[in-house]
Amino acid sequence: LHVDRRMLPTRLCILVIILAVKLDLAVSHGGSRKERSDKGSDPSDPRKRNKLFSWDFTILGHRGGSSGFIPEHSLMSYTIGAQHGADYLEPDVVFTSDSVEVLQHHPDLGITTNAEQVFGQDSDQYTADDAIEYFWRTEHEGGPSTHPYRETSGGYFSWDFSYADVQRLSLLADDLSPSPFDGLDLPVMTLEELLQLIINELSPVLARPIGIIPELKYPHEYTQRLGEDVELLHLETLAKYGYLHKEVDANHEPFYYVKTLCQLAADIGLEDCEQDMYGEKPSVIVQSFNAPSLQIFANYTDAPLIYLGWYDYDSMDQEFVDWVITFADGLGLNTPGVESLQSVELDDEFAIYEYTHGFTVDAYFESVESGIIDGIFTDDSNTARCVQETLDYIADNDVKVAGNTQWLWHVSVGAAMGMMVTLMGVAMVYVCMTCESGRKYTNYAKVMQM
Repeated sequence: LHVDRRMLPTRLCILVIILAVKLDLAVSHGGSRKERSDKGSDPSDPRKRNKLFSWDFTILGHRGGSSGFIPEHSLMSYTIGAQHGADYLEPDVVFTSDSVEVLQHHPDLGITTNAEQVFGQDSDQYTADDAIEYFWRTEHEGGPSTHPYRETSGGYFSWDFSYADVQRLSLLADDLSPSPFDGLDLPVMTLEELLQLIINELSPVLARPIGIIPELKYPHEYTQRLGEDVELLHLETLAKYGYLHKEVDANHEPFYYVKTLCQLAADIGLEDCEQDMYGEKPSVIVQSFNAPSLQIFANYTDAPLIYLGWYDYDSMDQEFVDWVITFADGLGLNTPGVESLQSVELDDEFAIYEYTHGFTVDAYFESVESGIIDGIFTDDSNTARCVQETLDYIADNDVKVAGNTQWLWHVSVGAAMGMMVTLMGVAMVYVCMTCESGRKYTNYAKVMQM
Protein backbone atom coordinates (compact mmCIF):
# COMPACT_ATOMS: atom_id res chain seq x y z
CA LEU A 1 0.00 0.00 0.00
CA HIS A 2 1.54 3.29 -1.11
CA VAL A 3 0.65 6.38 0.88
CA ASP A 4 1.47 9.82 -0.46
CA ARG A 5 2.64 11.50 2.71
CA ARG A 6 2.29 14.91 1.11
CA MET A 7 -1.50 14.43 1.24
CA LEU A 8 -1.59 13.52 4.94
CA PRO A 9 -2.12 17.08 6.19
CA THR A 10 -5.10 17.58 3.89
CA ARG A 11 -6.60 14.23 4.80
CA LEU A 12 -6.08 14.82 8.50
CA CYS A 13 -7.80 18.21 8.22
CA ILE A 14 -10.76 16.57 6.49
CA LEU A 15 -10.86 13.86 9.20
CA VAL A 16 -10.82 16.48 11.96
CA ILE A 17 -13.69 18.39 10.31
CA ILE A 18 -15.75 15.21 9.93
CA LEU A 19 -15.14 14.24 13.57
CA ALA A 20 -16.03 17.76 14.70
CA VAL A 21 -19.28 17.70 12.75
CA LYS A 22 -20.19 14.27 14.13
CA LEU A 23 -19.34 15.44 17.65
CA ASP A 24 -21.53 18.50 17.22
CA LEU A 25 -24.43 16.39 15.93
CA ALA A 26 -24.06 13.95 18.80
CA VAL A 27 -24.14 16.77 21.34
CA SER A 28 -27.09 18.46 19.64
CA HIS A 29 -29.22 15.34 19.08
CA GLY A 30 -28.28 13.15 21.99
CA GLY A 31 -26.08 10.88 19.91
CA SER A 32 -28.85 9.47 17.72
CA ARG A 33 -31.01 10.52 14.84
CA LYS A 34 -34.71 9.79 14.62
CA GLU A 35 -36.06 8.92 11.23
CA ARG A 36 -39.44 10.36 10.28
CA SER A 37 -42.12 7.73 10.07
CA ASP A 38 -45.03 9.97 9.20
CA LYS A 39 -44.16 10.96 5.63
CA GLY A 40 -47.21 10.90 3.43
CA SER A 41 -49.63 10.22 6.30
CA ASP A 42 -52.47 12.33 7.60
CA PRO A 43 -50.99 15.24 9.61
CA SER A 44 -54.07 15.35 11.84
CA ASP A 45 -53.74 11.68 12.87
CA PRO A 46 -54.67 11.52 16.60
CA ARG A 47 -51.63 9.35 17.27
CA LYS A 48 -49.49 12.41 16.55
CA ARG A 49 -51.65 14.66 18.72
CA ASN A 50 -50.73 13.66 22.28
CA LYS A 51 -51.11 16.82 24.31
CA LEU A 52 -49.15 17.16 27.51
CA PHE A 53 -48.98 19.36 30.57
CA SER A 54 -49.90 23.05 30.24
CA TRP A 55 -49.42 22.92 26.47
CA ASP A 56 -52.73 21.16 25.95
CA PHE A 57 -54.77 23.46 23.71
CA THR A 58 -57.58 22.87 21.26
CA ILE A 59 -57.27 24.03 17.65
CA LEU A 60 -60.42 25.84 16.52
CA GLY A 61 -60.60 26.32 12.75
CA HIS A 62 -61.75 29.94 12.48
CA ARG A 63 -64.15 30.32 9.52
CA GLY A 64 -62.91 26.95 8.34
CA GLY A 65 -59.36 26.94 9.63
CA SER A 66 -57.53 27.93 6.46
CA SER A 67 -59.24 31.23 5.73
CA GLY A 68 -55.94 33.05 6.11
CA PHE A 69 -55.25 32.21 2.48
CA ILE A 70 -58.49 30.65 1.11
CA PRO A 71 -61.97 32.26 0.94
CA GLU A 72 -63.59 31.91 4.35
CA HIS A 73 -66.52 29.55 4.86
CA SER A 74 -65.77 27.75 1.62
CA LEU A 75 -65.71 24.00 1.16
CA MET A 76 -61.95 24.25 0.59
CA SER A 77 -61.36 26.22 3.79
CA TYR A 78 -63.19 23.67 5.94
CA THR A 79 -61.61 20.68 4.20
CA ILE A 80 -58.03 21.96 4.42
CA GLY A 81 -58.58 23.23 7.97
CA ALA A 82 -59.66 19.75 9.06
CA GLN A 83 -56.86 18.06 7.12
CA HIS A 84 -54.33 20.33 8.85
CA GLY A 85 -55.50 19.29 12.29
CA ALA A 86 -58.41 21.50 13.47
CA ASP A 87 -60.18 19.80 16.39
CA TYR A 88 -63.27 21.95 15.83
CA LEU A 89 -64.52 23.87 12.81
CA GLU A 90 -66.03 27.30 13.40
CA PRO A 91 -68.87 28.39 11.09
CA ASP A 92 -70.57 31.78 11.32
CA VAL A 93 -74.29 31.36 10.71
CA VAL A 94 -76.80 33.80 9.21
CA PHE A 95 -80.35 33.10 8.02
CA THR A 96 -82.19 33.60 4.75
CA SER A 97 -85.76 34.89 4.52
CA ASP A 98 -86.97 31.26 4.42
CA SER A 99 -84.97 30.34 7.56
CA VAL A 100 -82.12 28.45 5.90
CA GLU A 101 -78.83 28.66 7.81
CA VAL A 102 -76.00 29.78 5.52
CA LEU A 103 -72.36 30.32 6.42
CA GLN A 104 -71.33 33.96 6.33
CA HIS A 105 -69.56 36.21 8.81
CA HIS A 106 -71.83 39.21 8.27
CA PRO A 107 -75.51 39.59 7.37
CA ASP A 108 -74.43 41.76 4.41
CA LEU A 109 -73.75 39.16 1.72
CA GLY A 110 -72.18 41.82 -0.47
CA ILE A 111 -69.00 41.72 1.63
CA THR A 112 -67.85 38.21 0.72
CA THR A 113 -69.96 37.29 -2.31
CA ASN A 114 -70.68 38.67 -5.78
CA ALA A 115 -74.19 39.77 -4.73
CA GLU A 116 -73.76 43.21 -6.28
CA GLN A 117 -72.78 41.78 -9.66
CA VAL A 118 -75.61 39.23 -9.65
CA PHE A 119 -78.46 41.39 -8.35
CA GLY A 120 -77.42 45.07 -8.43
CA GLN A 121 -78.68 48.00 -6.39
CA ASP A 122 -81.96 48.16 -8.31
CA SER A 123 -83.04 44.74 -7.03
CA ASP A 124 -85.27 43.81 -4.09
CA GLN A 125 -82.26 42.20 -2.46
CA TYR A 126 -80.52 45.54 -1.93
CA THR A 127 -81.36 47.82 1.00
CA ALA A 128 -80.29 51.40 0.42
CA ASP A 129 -80.71 52.77 3.93
CA ASP A 130 -81.99 50.28 6.48
CA ALA A 131 -81.86 51.41 10.11
CA ILE A 132 -80.36 48.21 11.46
CA GLU A 133 -79.11 47.95 15.00
CA TYR A 134 -76.35 45.43 15.40
CA PHE A 135 -75.13 45.11 18.94
CA TRP A 136 -73.03 42.78 21.01
CA ARG A 137 -74.36 43.85 24.40
CA THR A 138 -76.38 46.85 25.49
CA GLU A 139 -77.47 48.27 28.83
CA HIS A 140 -80.60 46.07 28.67
CA GLU A 141 -78.47 42.93 28.92
CA GLY A 142 -76.81 43.79 32.19
CA GLY A 143 -73.22 43.16 33.08
CA PRO A 144 -70.48 45.45 34.32
CA SER A 145 -69.72 46.93 30.90
CA THR A 146 -71.61 47.60 27.69
CA HIS A 147 -70.50 48.03 24.14
CA PRO A 148 -73.23 48.85 21.64
CA TYR A 149 -72.26 48.39 18.03
CA ARG A 150 -74.81 50.05 15.76
CA GLU A 151 -74.90 50.57 12.03
CA THR A 152 -77.27 52.32 9.67
CA SER A 153 -76.17 51.34 6.22
CA GLY A 154 -77.11 49.85 2.91
CA GLY A 155 -76.26 46.36 1.78
CA TYR A 156 -77.36 42.95 0.54
CA PHE A 157 -78.70 41.54 3.79
CA SER A 158 -79.38 37.82 4.03
CA TRP A 159 -82.90 38.31 5.44
CA ASP A 160 -83.82 39.83 2.05
CA PHE A 161 -82.58 36.72 0.21
CA SER A 162 -84.36 33.42 -0.23
CA TYR A 163 -82.19 30.34 -0.28
CA ALA A 164 -82.79 30.12 -4.02
CA ASP A 165 -81.32 33.63 -4.32
CA VAL A 166 -78.26 32.62 -2.29
CA GLN A 167 -77.63 29.67 -4.58
CA ARG A 168 -76.93 32.12 -7.41
CA LEU A 169 -74.02 33.68 -5.51
CA SER A 170 -70.30 32.87 -5.47
CA LEU A 171 -67.77 33.52 -2.72
CA LEU A 172 -65.12 36.23 -2.98
CA ALA A 173 -61.90 36.43 -1.00
CA ASP A 174 -62.62 39.75 0.68
CA ASP A 175 -59.39 39.90 2.69
CA LEU A 176 -57.28 38.82 -0.29
CA SER A 177 -59.03 40.67 -3.11
CA PRO A 178 -58.29 40.56 -5.95
CA SER A 179 -57.73 36.84 -5.65
CA PRO A 180 -57.39 33.89 -8.05
CA PHE A 181 -60.16 32.25 -6.03
CA ASP A 182 -62.69 34.89 -7.07
CA GLY A 183 -63.21 33.27 -10.46
CA LEU A 184 -63.67 29.70 -9.21
CA ASP A 185 -67.43 30.03 -8.64
CA LEU A 186 -67.24 28.77 -5.04
CA PRO A 187 -70.81 28.38 -3.71
CA VAL A 188 -72.12 29.78 -0.44
CA MET A 189 -72.41 26.83 1.93
CA THR A 190 -75.27 26.02 4.27
CA LEU A 191 -74.81 24.68 7.79
CA GLU A 192 -76.40 21.41 6.71
CA GLU A 193 -73.89 21.05 3.87
CA LEU A 194 -71.02 21.56 6.31
CA LEU A 195 -72.40 18.95 8.72
CA GLN A 196 -72.85 16.50 5.84
CA LEU A 197 -69.26 17.17 4.75
CA ILE A 198 -67.93 16.41 8.22
CA ILE A 199 -70.07 13.31 8.83
CA ASN A 200 -69.79 11.74 5.38
CA GLU A 201 -66.33 12.80 4.21
CA LEU A 202 -63.95 14.51 6.63
CA SER A 203 -64.34 12.33 9.72
CA PRO A 204 -64.36 8.98 7.86
CA VAL A 205 -61.33 9.89 5.72
CA LEU A 206 -59.31 11.40 8.59
CA ALA A 207 -60.48 8.63 10.96
CA ARG A 208 -61.31 10.99 13.82
CA PRO A 209 -64.33 12.95 15.08
CA ILE A 210 -64.44 16.65 14.30
CA GLY A 211 -66.34 19.02 16.57
CA ILE A 212 -68.18 22.17 15.64
CA ILE A 213 -68.20 25.56 17.40
CA PRO A 214 -70.82 27.66 15.58
CA GLU A 215 -71.66 31.31 16.13
CA LEU A 216 -75.06 32.74 15.29
CA LYS A 217 -74.50 36.25 13.97
CA TYR A 218 -76.85 38.92 15.38
CA PRO A 219 -79.48 36.41 16.55
CA HIS A 220 -81.75 39.15 17.92
CA GLU A 221 -82.13 40.63 14.43
CA TYR A 222 -83.04 37.31 12.84
CA THR A 223 -85.47 36.34 15.61
CA GLN A 224 -87.26 39.65 15.14
CA ARG A 225 -87.30 39.51 11.34
CA LEU A 226 -88.14 35.82 10.94
CA GLY A 227 -90.64 35.71 13.80
CA GLU A 228 -89.15 32.60 15.46
CA ASP A 229 -86.37 31.76 17.88
CA VAL A 230 -83.32 31.11 15.74
CA GLU A 231 -81.60 29.40 18.67
CA LEU A 232 -84.12 26.54 18.50
CA LEU A 233 -83.81 26.33 14.71
CA HIS A 234 -80.06 26.01 15.15
CA LEU A 235 -80.26 23.30 17.83
CA GLU A 236 -82.67 21.32 15.68
CA THR A 237 -80.21 21.31 12.78
CA LEU A 238 -77.37 20.11 15.00
CA ALA A 239 -79.58 17.34 16.40
CA LYS A 240 -80.61 16.28 12.89
CA TYR A 241 -76.99 15.39 12.09
CA GLY A 242 -76.22 13.66 15.37
CA TYR A 243 -74.24 16.30 17.23
CA LEU A 244 -77.00 16.64 19.83
CA HIS A 245 -79.52 14.19 21.26
CA LYS A 246 -83.03 15.60 21.43
CA GLU A 247 -85.56 14.67 24.12
CA VAL A 248 -89.06 16.11 24.67
CA ASP A 249 -90.57 16.33 28.17
CA ALA A 250 -94.19 15.92 29.25
CA ASN A 251 -94.89 19.57 28.46
CA HIS A 252 -93.60 19.06 24.90
CA GLU A 253 -90.55 21.19 25.64
CA PRO A 254 -87.43 20.00 23.82
CA PHE A 255 -83.99 19.68 25.37
CA TYR A 256 -80.84 18.97 23.39
CA TYR A 257 -78.12 16.94 25.11
CA VAL A 258 -74.60 17.31 23.76
CA LYS A 259 -72.69 14.19 22.74
CA THR A 260 -69.01 13.64 23.33
CA LEU A 261 -66.76 13.42 20.32
CA CYS A 262 -66.31 9.67 20.91
CA GLN A 263 -70.08 9.19 20.98
CA LEU A 264 -70.26 11.08 17.71
CA ALA A 265 -67.46 8.89 16.32
CA ALA A 266 -69.43 5.75 17.21
CA ASP A 267 -72.52 7.12 15.48
CA ILE A 268 -70.47 7.87 12.36
CA GLY A 269 -69.09 4.33 12.36
CA LEU A 270 -65.47 5.04 13.30
CA GLU A 271 -63.99 1.90 14.83
CA ASP A 272 -61.47 3.59 17.11
CA CYS A 273 -61.69 6.78 19.15
CA GLU A 274 -58.87 8.12 21.31
CA GLN A 275 -60.64 8.25 24.67
CA ASP A 276 -57.91 10.24 26.39
CA MET A 277 -58.19 12.88 23.69
CA TYR A 278 -61.86 12.91 22.66
CA GLY A 279 -63.69 10.95 25.37
CA GLU A 280 -64.70 13.97 27.44
CA LYS A 281 -64.73 16.69 24.80
CA PRO A 282 -68.15 17.88 23.60
CA SER A 283 -69.08 17.56 19.95
CA VAL A 284 -70.64 21.06 20.02
CA ILE A 285 -69.57 24.30 21.69
CA VAL A 286 -71.91 27.28 21.24
CA GLN A 287 -70.46 30.81 21.15
CA SER A 288 -71.94 34.28 20.84
CA PHE A 289 -71.31 37.97 21.44
CA ASN A 290 -74.97 38.16 22.50
CA ALA A 291 -75.55 37.34 26.17
CA PRO A 292 -79.37 36.96 25.92
CA SER A 293 -78.91 34.48 23.08
CA LEU A 294 -76.60 32.34 25.23
CA GLN A 295 -79.17 32.48 28.03
CA ILE A 296 -81.79 31.12 25.60
CA PHE A 297 -79.41 28.34 24.58
CA ALA A 298 -78.88 27.50 28.26
CA ASN A 299 -82.61 26.78 28.60
CA TYR A 300 -82.53 24.17 25.84
CA THR A 301 -79.09 22.53 25.81
CA ASP A 302 -76.25 21.42 28.05
CA ALA A 303 -73.65 22.14 25.37
CA PRO A 304 -70.83 24.40 26.65
CA LEU A 305 -71.51 28.11 26.09
CA ILE A 306 -68.75 30.60 25.27
CA TYR A 307 -69.29 34.33 25.60
CA LEU A 308 -67.27 36.41 23.15
CA GLY A 309 -65.86 39.49 24.81
CA TRP A 310 -63.81 42.27 23.29
CA TYR A 311 -61.02 44.17 25.00
CA ASP A 312 -61.90 47.53 23.44
CA TYR A 313 -65.24 47.51 25.28
CA ASP A 314 -65.29 44.96 28.09
CA SER A 315 -63.58 45.72 31.37
CA MET A 316 -61.74 42.34 31.53
CA ASP A 317 -61.57 42.40 35.31
CA GLN A 318 -62.80 40.13 38.10
CA GLU A 319 -66.28 41.70 38.07
CA PHE A 320 -66.63 41.02 34.36
CA VAL A 321 -65.53 37.38 34.69
CA ASP A 322 -67.86 36.82 37.65
CA TRP A 323 -70.75 38.12 35.54
CA VAL A 324 -69.91 35.88 32.57
CA ILE A 325 -69.79 32.81 34.82
CA THR A 326 -73.47 33.32 35.67
CA PHE A 327 -74.54 32.24 32.18
CA ALA A 328 -71.53 30.88 30.25
CA ASP A 329 -68.81 28.24 30.61
CA GLY A 330 -65.98 30.26 29.14
CA LEU A 331 -64.74 33.28 27.23
CA GLY A 332 -63.52 33.88 23.71
CA LEU A 333 -61.16 36.85 23.58
CA ASN A 334 -58.70 38.73 21.45
CA THR A 335 -55.05 38.92 22.50
CA PRO A 336 -55.21 42.10 24.67
CA GLY A 337 -58.13 40.57 26.59
CA VAL A 338 -56.14 37.44 27.37
CA GLU A 339 -53.24 39.55 28.63
CA SER A 340 -55.57 41.40 31.01
CA LEU A 341 -57.13 38.21 32.35
CA GLN A 342 -53.78 36.85 33.52
CA SER A 343 -54.25 38.89 36.70
CA VAL A 344 -57.83 37.65 37.27
CA GLU A 345 -58.72 34.62 39.39
CA LEU A 346 -60.11 31.94 37.05
CA ASP A 347 -61.73 28.62 37.86
CA ASP A 348 -60.02 25.59 36.33
CA GLU A 349 -63.27 24.63 34.61
CA PHE A 350 -63.68 28.06 33.01
CA ALA A 351 -62.41 27.86 29.42
CA ILE A 352 -60.49 30.65 27.69
CA TYR A 353 -60.27 30.68 23.89
CA GLU A 354 -58.16 33.24 22.07
CA TYR A 355 -58.62 34.67 18.61
CA THR A 356 -55.13 34.63 17.13
CA HIS A 357 -55.11 37.22 14.39
CA GLY A 358 -51.36 37.14 13.81
CA PHE A 359 -50.52 34.14 11.68
CA THR A 360 -46.84 33.91 12.63
CA VAL A 361 -45.34 31.18 14.78
CA ASP A 362 -44.52 33.77 17.45
CA ALA A 363 -48.20 34.65 17.80
CA TYR A 364 -49.10 31.08 18.67
CA PHE A 365 -46.24 30.57 21.12
CA GLU A 366 -47.12 33.83 22.88
CA SER A 367 -50.74 32.70 23.19
CA VAL A 368 -49.80 29.38 24.73
CA GLU A 369 -47.19 31.00 26.98
CA SER A 370 -49.93 32.96 28.73
CA GLY A 371 -50.78 29.76 30.61
CA ILE A 372 -54.55 30.30 30.60
CA ILE A 373 -55.40 29.31 27.03
CA ASP A 374 -57.59 26.24 26.43
CA GLY A 375 -57.95 26.76 22.70
CA ILE A 376 -56.94 29.00 19.82
CA PHE A 377 -59.19 30.25 17.03
CA THR A 378 -56.93 30.29 14.01
CA ASP A 379 -57.13 31.08 10.31
CA ASP A 380 -54.14 28.78 9.77
CA SER A 381 -54.66 25.39 11.43
CA ASN A 382 -51.43 24.07 9.97
CA THR A 383 -49.25 26.55 11.85
CA ALA A 384 -51.17 25.98 15.08
CA ARG A 385 -50.74 22.21 14.71
CA CYS A 386 -47.00 22.57 14.09
CA VAL A 387 -46.66 24.66 17.25
CA GLN A 388 -48.68 22.09 19.18
CA GLU A 389 -46.56 19.18 17.94
CA THR A 390 -43.34 21.09 18.66
CA LEU A 391 -44.40 21.66 22.26
CA ASP A 392 -45.42 18.02 22.58
CA TYR A 393 -42.02 16.91 21.27
CA ILE A 394 -40.22 19.18 23.73
CA ALA A 395 -42.19 17.71 26.63
CA ASP A 396 -42.02 14.10 25.42
CA ASN A 397 -38.24 14.16 24.87
CA ASP A 398 -37.34 16.29 27.90
CA VAL A 399 -35.76 18.92 25.65
CA LYS A 400 -34.31 21.82 27.60
CA VAL A 401 -35.69 25.11 26.34
CA ALA A 402 -33.44 28.11 26.88
CA GLY A 403 -34.86 31.13 28.61
CA ASN A 404 -34.31 34.74 27.63
CA THR A 405 -30.70 34.74 28.93
CA GLN A 406 -29.84 31.03 28.91
CA TRP A 407 -29.18 31.13 25.19
CA LEU A 408 -26.06 33.27 25.86
CA TRP A 409 -24.57 30.43 27.92
CA HIS A 410 -25.35 27.85 25.24
CA VAL A 411 -23.86 30.01 22.49
CA SER A 412 -20.74 30.70 24.55
CA VAL A 413 -20.14 27.02 25.29
CA GLY A 414 -20.73 26.11 21.67
CA ALA A 415 -18.35 28.77 20.43
CA ALA A 416 -15.64 27.68 22.90
CA MET A 417 -15.97 24.04 21.81
CA GLY A 418 -15.80 25.07 18.18
CA MET A 419 -12.64 27.11 18.73
CA MET A 420 -11.03 24.26 20.65
CA VAL A 421 -11.70 21.75 17.88
CA THR A 422 -10.40 24.22 15.28
CA LEU A 423 -7.16 24.81 17.23
CA MET A 424 -6.67 21.06 17.55
CA GLY A 425 -7.01 20.73 13.81
CA VAL A 426 -4.54 23.54 13.12
CA ALA A 427 -2.04 22.00 15.54
CA MET A 428 -2.27 18.62 13.84
CA VAL A 429 -1.78 20.19 10.43
CA TYR A 430 1.30 22.08 11.69
CA VAL A 431 2.83 18.94 13.16
CA CYS A 432 2.26 16.98 9.97
CA MET A 433 3.68 19.70 7.73
CA THR A 434 6.84 20.18 9.79
CA CYS A 435 7.49 16.46 10.16
CA GLU A 436 10.40 15.46 7.86
CA SER A 437 10.01 18.79 6.08
CA GLY A 438 13.71 18.82 5.21
CA ARG A 439 13.38 15.80 2.94
CA LYS A 440 9.95 16.35 1.48
CA TYR A 441 9.52 20.08 1.22
CA THR A 442 11.60 22.94 -0.16
CA ASN A 443 11.68 26.34 1.46
CA TYR A 444 9.60 28.62 -0.76
CA ALA A 445 11.75 31.65 0.00
CA LYS A 446 14.90 29.90 -1.23
CA VAL A 447 13.17 28.96 -4.47
CA MET A 448 12.32 32.58 -5.11
CA GLN A 449 15.96 33.57 -4.64
CA MET A 450 17.18 31.15 -7.32
